Amino acid sequence: MIIFKCIKFHSPYACLLLCSFMFSILLFGFSVRAAATLIACDELCNDFSDDSRENFLEECSELCLDAQQQLLDNQQLPVSEQPDEMVRIHAGVFHSGCLEECSIIEYVEYKEVRGIITRDFYIDQFEVTQKEFEDVMGTNPSYYTGKKCGANCPVESVTWNQARDYCEAVGKRLPTAAEWEYAARANTLTRHYWGNEINTDHLWYNDDSGKRPKPVGLKQPNPFGLYDMEGNIFEWVQDCNYFYIGANKSVRIQDRFGQDLLLAKSFLVDPVFIRDDCHERILKGGSFNEDGKTATPYYNQSRPVDEQRGDQGFRCAMDVYDTDCE
Repeated sequence: MIIFKCIKFHSPYACLLLCSFMFSILLFGFSVRAAATLIACDELCNDFSDDSRENFLEECSELCLDAQQQLLDNQQLPVSEQPDEMVRIHAGVFHSGCLEECSIIEYVEYKEVRGIITRDFYIDQFEVTQKEFEDVMGTNPSYYTGKKCGANCPVESVTWNQARDYCEAVGKRLPTAAEWEYAARANTLTRHYWGNEINTDHLWYNDDSGKRPKPVGLKQPNPFGLYDMEGNIFEWVQDCNYFYIGANKSVRIQDRFGQDLLLAKSFLVDPVFIRDDCHERILKGGSFNEDGKTATPYYNQSRPVDEQRGDQGFRCAMDVYDTDCE
């Protein structure tokens, strides 16, 4: 369920307007699922009622209402058939960054940002394997082949371009960083999706992996049923190198469909961070060769798009709604 929020920017008057909007939608008989996104208006103001920041009120209200309307419009679009071994992730409010148990450095680099994913999407249940990649692309760039790991291990040593090309070849795309983190967190707010401490039931990292990748799907999945979202290998996403806060002026913030976003402080809608000249892209999730500090949903590592390293791979995403019919 989406708890529709405009965080930190609302006065009680704005909250009343938004709640009225919510109930008017309910009266028009939208689907139960759409209605469920609109009924928690008390949470809209309670946490930050003493910090309304009136200068941003109008922009934030517009942003939130536009996002909610887009969400409702999406309910009317045709739904693509769910592919095998992909999981449908429902739209909702996302929390990005270090939410608790943060070091000073983590707080500065990964300060919490909130926003909304307005469209359901599919994401691969497993990292793309060496066999899957070779069957489609006719080659296997991996270092850990054969007895080192094998066909059911994640394909690695792939560049960002190779990951993108594979996803496009199978009718999919790379997830955005926001989608990836939203799927990895699976509605949890702890350091890891299982809690705040390292748990080797859930991830491969340098203390339990033998410092090499492992076949996909051997550890416990997250609550959404996704495997290896933390540990095993880093995973490429669409976004260019960025910081959620203090992004330099050469970074454009857009949604997945190429539209520039209205940025109301730290509330974002379907964000993907794009540079005009993007030489580095983001990887998520940590790896077998790293300590547990990098195996968190919010950790970002950036690398050149043409770099090949044995601890980087990917999984693909796919739109649920058939946007060609809009």
